[in-house]
Amino acid sequence: MLLITGARLGDLVGRKRMFLTGAFGFTLCSALCALAADPGMLVASARSRAASRR
Repeated sequence: MLLITGARLGDLVGRKRMFLTGAFGFTLCSALCALAADPGMLVASARSRAASRR
């Protein structure tokens, strides 16, 4: 589902902007994984990182 939405947004706002947004989101979520204080936060940030990868 995210792939279809991302492709449509890429058509509307441009592929480069969508790529940079995705790369920023992935980097931010990776930093949250590194700074996780407990297992629940680690799982939540890892799931958001997986979603931003698509």
